[in-house]
Amino acid sequence: MNYGDRVFHHQLGWGTVKRVLQKGSKEEVWVDFGYTKEYLPPEELQSSGLQPKPGSAPELGSQGAKSNVAQEENRLISEGNDGACPLTGTLHLTFGSQTDARRGVIALRLGQILESQVYQLSVGTQELEARLKGQVEMAVLQRPSFVLVEGAWGGGKTHALTLLKAIAGAAGLPRPA
Repeated sequence: MNYGDRVFHHQLGWGTVKRVLQKGSKEEVWVDFGYTKEYLPPEELQSSGLQPKPGSAPELGSQGAKSNVAQEENRLISEGNDGACPLTGTLHLTFGSQTDARRGVIALRLGQILESQVYQLSVGTQELEARLKGQVEMAVLQRPSFVLVEGAWGGGKTHALTLLKAIAGAAGLPRPA
């Protein structure tokens, strides 16, 4: 396994090799799964055979390399029978939702929420959603407005901003870099 290789772990999902370490006679691979980074023995990983294209920058924030690998991975999955991953035989929806669920649990452990799950896990936010939707509508019309988000620790400030990000994304506003 080499830096940049795309790998699959049966519990953690798809990841990218960031480092290969030799610890005595044992080898360990540091894999970035997007929601967590883990040191794993290579025998627990299944290589997808997807490497970064020559000349692509091998850096963590390289969106081009990430999107090329993701497109290739989606192509391989879509060519499989009945949505099954040709590399593992696992249904794409099964490991995709399992990975999202794991990411969600890790976010909740940190006291945060994923944008993709904010509507399903928000309770009693109807008034806040209405106000944020009004702010987003003003932004769509290119009319500046401001929102002050303040409160005690654990009061839901980050949750409110995640909700705002989800509303803005649904309205088609560009994502910040």
